Amino acid sequence: MTMTTTAHRHKRQNLILALLTSDIVLFLLRILLGVLFIYASYDKILNPHQFAISIRAYKIVPIEFSNLFALMLAWSEMIAGVLIILGIFTKQAASAIFIMLGMFISAIVISIVRGLAIDCGCFRSDGGHAVDFNLLIRDIFFLIAAYLIIRHDRGYFSISRLFSGSR
Repeated sequence: MTMTTTAHRHKRQNLILALLTSDIVLFLLRILLGVLFIYASYDKILNPHQFAISIRAYKIVPIEFSNLFALMLAWSEMIAGVLIILGIFTKQAASAIFIMLGMFISAIVISIVRGLAIDCGCFRSDGGHAVDFNLLIRDIFFLIAAYLIIRHDRGYFSISRLFSGSR
């Protein structure tokens, strides 16, 4: 490999990173994750018992804690989604989303390894997307988006930035 090829590859990687960490892309990722998590929480909040049943299907959380876990997770999704869209405690909201996605990814991997044929419980409590490799890839993409926000967000179009007077 020649030095110019290496330099060209490095320049291209820097260009991609610059694009992914631009204010507008990070803002769009905030909106995407926020809308996604608010939407995901809506049915879970309205039907917590049904969501608890979806949680039990994973066979990870003890049955006696599934109702509490369902309530806490649904409301955590809603709060984190609202905060990340508004740009209030953005890095903390993105961190909460990152942790939730880490839990979801772990549960997906465990379910795939165990050979469980279950619905993810992601958006609807009465069935939906199967727990499979496609779901895993989707959640990894969202995990990367949350990481980019945690690491690089500068508060573009955020309420926090508006009140702090930063430009």
